[in-house]
Amino acid sequence: MTRNQDRNLSVVTGGGKKNKPGRDKIIYFVVLGILLLLFIQVGYQWANSWLYFRRVQIAVAEEGTMDSLVNVSGVITRDETVVTSPVTGFVLGKIPEGERVPVGGEVVTVLPDYYEQDDNDEPGDNQNAFQFYYQKFKTWFESLFATNDRTKNGKNDEIDAAPDPKGYESVSIRSPRAGVVSYSIDGWEEKYLPDYPYDLLAEGHEVPEQDIPEKREYVAEGEPLFKLVNNWEWFFSFALGRKEGEIMANRKNVDITFSFFPHEPIRARLVDIQMEPEAEKVFLTYKISRQIPGFTRYRWAEAEISYHTYEGIKIPRSAIIDEEGATGVFLNDKGIVVYYPVNIIYEADYDVIVDGIPPNSIVIIRPDLVNEGQRLE
Repeated sequence: MTRNQDRNLSVVTGGGKKNKPGRDKIIYFVVLGILLLLFIQVGYQWANSWLYFRRVQIAVAEEGTMDSLVNVSGVITRDETVVTSPVTGFVLGKIPEGERVPVGGEVVTVLPDYYEQDDNDEPGDNQNAFQFYYQKFKTWFESLFATNDRTKNGKNDEIDAAPDPKGYESVSIRSPRAGVVSYSIDGWEEKYLPDYPYDLLAEGHEVPEQDIPEKREYVAEGEPLFKLVNNWEWFFSFALGRKEGEIMANRKNVDITFSFFPHEPIRARLVDIQMEPEAEKVFLTYKISRQIPGFTRYRWAEAEISYHTYEGIKIPRSAIIDEEGATGVFLNDKGIVVYYPVNIIYEADYDVIVDGIPPNSIVIIRPDLVNEGQRLE
């Protein structure tokens, strides 16, 4: 039997179970909460480990050096000659501090002051003095050309002065020896050499004020004008306690960094030692064979002396474990805390030089926070 009848199909709503829209949201928030808890747990473990390592702290042990240093206050002495002015007058020209001059080189020019107060001069009336000095300066400028002519003719006296003082010619003070010119004069220039100033380093001795005079415009006859310093060698003397002094006495060569020249250390050689057993002091003098800026100007100086250099493995001092006289460190060896005994070669305030561990080891700086054999996660 054939069927030619068409069938129309349609969906009838309202049958079966009803949908619950809130159920999917609950599942979504539950899954999200579980993931958030897992994330917090992992983050907490990571943060806890990070904070733990921050507290433990580590450092890489590297090969390095450390210097034995001592800070001192001492006295500078030099081979120096003071030159005085042969006349009273005005200082009109001079070469700069620290410049070296040969024997016979012109250092200072002085215009003599021959003016004498006239009985007829009224108080406060400086007209006569003005005319006098005006004429004197005029004569001096004219004499410059004459001085140049004398130099060209080969005349080079130690002091060039007019035979007639009324001529008002300038006076050229020349160098009696070769050396570096300095205007810092304190009166001790020729007192100590060849002796050493250990009496100034004794306890109770008052340290004089540092003499760095201002530029002088006027000088009296016989007053110091300048000094000439041997720049090939000068000396630095200081005192130390007995223990440090005995160590230094065995160091023939040291490096000294002066407060007035802090840029680099200067090599110095030991030339004299004096021990004072009653005062528990050792006096030492080192010779320096190098010219540095300021060495002609200062008598007292602060200095840092490096007298020995130690080599080895350099680590922070806080990493050292000292138990019953034995010293060692904790290393992070592939995540395990391992104890290594070490020998301390030299120690300072913050670092030490040791041997007993290989270079590039990971050293634990806070050993009180870990135990030997502990796994560092």
